[in-house]
Amino acid sequence: MAINLSPASVTIQEVADLARVSPKTVSRVINNEPRVRSDTRARILDAIEQLNYRPNLNARGLASNRSFLIGLFCDKPGDYLSEFQAGAVQRCRESSLHLMVEPWDVEGPASTNRSIHCSDDRIDASWSFFNTTGWSLKGGNR
Repeated sequence: MAINLSPASVTIQEVADLARVSPKTVSRVINNEPRVRSDTRARILDAIEQLNYRPNLNARGLASNRSFLIGLFCDKPGDYLSEFQAGAVQRCRESSLHLMVEPWDVEGPASTNRSIHCSDDRIDASWSFFNTTGWSLKGGNR
């Protein structure tokens, strides 16, 4: 017998049913779209809170053809990066995005393969920080 350790996900349809609206109206509220009456918006937000609704990120990604991932690549993570990373995490959260931080050995043999792998539409945007001693940001030795 299998044990399900994760709670059942609440669907947008369940939120719509509780708020007595269509799933499209719930979607408009979730995406902060205009043209939803304030009393309707309040009912939907209340239903979201009551049901502890969280959008399904996989469904969201499939529907929009996006990953909602921002990549941060750096060759030597350290103090120089921590303030930037904290700000990037905050901005990503405000925008319903996720920050993926990856160390990157720019001189290693997998460097070229990884750049191809990371550019195949799995992330929506990226930042790269490299120690520029002996390395050019354009991708070659000085």
